[in-house]
Amino acid sequence: MNKKTALAAFVFALSLEASFASGSSDAATPIRDGSYIVDGYGYAVTVDGGAISVFDCSSVSRIEMLRGKIDGRGNAKLAPSGSSGLLARLTGNAVTAKVCEGHLWVFDDSFKLIPVDRLDAVDIRRPTKDPAINYEVFCRDVGEYSIAFLHRPSLDWAALCAANREKAMRASNDELFDLCAGMIRELRDGHTTISSSSRSADSSVATAFERDLLRGGSRPFKETVMARLENIGRGKTKRIVWGTIRGTRCGYMVVAGLHNMTAYSLSFEEEFSAVSSDVETAADYLSSLDAVILDLRINGGGYDAYAEKIASIFVGEKTVSCSVQYRTGALGDWSVPEIRSIDPSPVNCAHLPLAILVSPLTASAAEVLVLPLLYRPATAIVGERTAGCFSDALEKVLPNGWSLTLSNERYLDARGIDREQIGIEPNVPVSVRYSDFVDGYDPCVDAALRALGDLEASRNSTGDIFAASRKQR
Repeated sequence: MNKKTALAAFVFALSLEASFASGSSDAATPIRDGSYIVDGYGYAVTVDGGAISVFDCSSVSRIEMLRGKIDGRGNAKLAPSGSSGLLARLTGNAVTAKVCEGHLWVFDDSFKLIPVDRLDAVDIRRPTKDPAINYEVFCRDVGEYSIAFLHRPSLDWAALCAANREKAMRASNDELFDLCAGMIRELRDGHTTISSSSRSADSSVATAFERDLLRGGSRPFKETVMARLENIGRGKTKRIVWGTIRGTRCGYMVVAGLHNMTAYSLSFEEEFSAVSSDVETAADYLSSLDAVILDLRINGGGYDAYAEKIASIFVGEKTVSCSVQYRTGALGDWSVPEIRSIDPSPVNCAHLPLAILVSPLTASAAEVLVLPLLYRPATAIVGERTAGCFSDALEKVLPNGWSLTLSNERYLDARGIDREQIGIEPNVPVSVRYSDFVDGYDPCVDAALRALGDLEASRNSTGDIFAASRKQR
């Protein structure tokens, strides 16, 4: 779902250069020689006499992913090791890093490095194409880190692995991939995938809307949305558009993704700045209207930081977004919750009734965007249940270079409800059908306009927020 992955975050954390969430690199203490683990994520780091290595671990394996040199000030250059195409894709040829004692920072997040006397002894430490070994690491990775089983209590992963082990031992490369792909489909989790250099498979269950959209493309959606707008605004990003619903004083903002936001390549910091600029420009325009529709129906996610920036224009005070926990051992063992909050944007629309349009394609960071607005006063959620893919995608590497992504976190909303694999249920249910867009019809927007009128009527006696615009016509 294009969500920021845990491994990408970890790599970015090693690539701080001069940017820290708090403090500066000069104030940080360089990491000491020794061994470290990142609890709940299956990564390990060793530092020895200026050499640094980053490993992906399971209970039976420890595969080196990155290696490099580190100086006395904690500056390092890391390069992908082995044949992992995953690491080359995430990091390019090399990573300039700042590695500091105790923590690794990534954007406004922090990974804690836990020192250990030594890393656990394991049997599998080298790249290999042996099908039996790769199958064993695959089964362990899923069994030890995935949380998808919480919502599939009838699925016995250990039994499924045992039933297919003999077949895996004599499988060709393609046969092994097909076997593993078939097994992860049992999890029905949007962030569980397996990829080789030439193939990929996931375990999500496509809805009719998603299948039709993939076949027909997004043009009917775009044309239907744009036909209803006037005073259309665009900024530096390609995925955020705003305007007014024709004939009303209701604003409209569509966010069609939370990654690759611009038409050109930027660093995260530069792209976040572009997103912030567009969001605040949109908020300045929308704040003078009577209500807002936020359209997230075709938004597969991206960066939580972008999502939280957009949500910040709709809250008037510091608001709890969610709490996040990761799996720490046996299924059901969780880390201490990390409570995430957002502060209101200096320019915002907190005073306006809000309708949020969602669908099964509202996923990952797009769902995180909705969380701080879930219990906002004068807010309607319109459409169909969202995907239920909140967890970052934890990336693991098999000894043959294949990559595996898993959900290892759960996101609880401000009232403590676990939304993983459950999603967000609209309080104004409306079917989202591709055929409606082909016909130039958008029942979700019509339902949102009615809901916003009802919300305004419940707040005061004026009744209809669109009466003024009708009188003007």
